[in-house]
Amino acid sequence: MAEKMAALLQRCLPRPLDLEINTYDYHHLVQEGADAPVFHTANVKFIVGTLDPKIPDVPFVSLDQLVSENDPRILSDLFSSYYTEEDIRQLEKNLLREFTMQNVMQYLTILNAEKLMDYVDKGVERLQETLGHSFSKQTITGLSLHICCMIEKLVTKRSVSDGQDLAAFAAEHDTFIKTVQRCFSGVEKEYSVEIPTSEMQYIYFYVEDDRAQGT
Repeated sequence: MAEKMAALLQRCLPRPLDLEINTYDYHHLVQEGADAPVFHTANVKFIVGTLDPKIPDVPFVSLDQLVSENDPRILSDLFSSYYTEEDIRQLEKNLLREFTMQNVMQYLTILNAEKLMDYVDKGVERLQETLGHSFSKQTITGLSLHICCMIEKLVTKRSVSDGQDLAAFAAEHDTFIKTVQRCFSGVEKEYSVEIPTSEMQYIYFYVEDDRAQGT
């Protein structure tokens, strides 16, 4: 998903810049923090993603802020040192055109995006009801996009995230794992896949991050 999002963001740039849009693993960023090799080999201007790795002094832009169309300037402002005002306006237009939920889904998955989103939306809704916790719009968007891309990778038999300390996570969060399995049983059955523990862990991170943001 990160590679496709980087390509989509690259398409939005009104003209080439002497900048690179690179992908980096979320788990590694969280574990290594500001000591991650990327911060020693490049001058990182900002991070775009679905979960904030919370790197000090590096601005984070959530994918929700792009697909929601509520504040297109939040990303374009980061380019103000490189683009003219006319370029910035064109960038805003490109972002509004390209980063709609439907367009992003069509770009990210080879599966029927509308059908897949319907199953995932129902699963996310059931998860909120079961946990007794309403997610923020940002969490719903990020979680939905992540699960859709994860399902595609499972269907096409491509590798998914390895996660971290999965044995310990499975032992400590068995109830949560079973809850996710029940909530997303529909999408698992429809696409003949099984959500692995590593992805259960990602979903758990989304839920815990949302709870933390609400406190």
